[in-house]
Amino acid sequence: MCSVKSMNSFGLLVIQAVTSSSALLLLRKSLPTIQSLKFQAGLANISMFVGGGILYVASFLLWMYILSKAQVTYAYPVSVALTILFTTLGATLVLREQFTWLMFLGIFLVICGIAALTIKTAQ
Repeated sequence: MCSVKSMNSFGLLVIQAVTSSSALLLLRKSLPTIQSLKFQAGLANISMFVGGGILYVASFLLWMYILSKAQVTYAYPVSVALTILFTTLGATLVLREQFTWLMFLGIFLVICGIAALTIKTAQ
């Protein structure tokens, strides 16, 4: 069973990964309008762009807090795995990008890896 401290770290890592993934998705969705400088028709896209930047800053600050409290050998792999998971799912749902069975297999393996990292072994 995981300790309260590791469960709190995992919860923070989930929040950090969701924040980072959301930032990436907002930035990606807003880039066509921002790059073409069509500001008159793209106020919503500019808002998404700014919101994505704010979320990235929040994600970074949360990451710094996590690093000050958790072991990097645990925090980094879990953070990267969760970010890949949430970004792939978000890109499929929000950006309508293709989701293949091979991607499903990869996400399943990511989840297995997260589970392996979070299991507290008997000492």
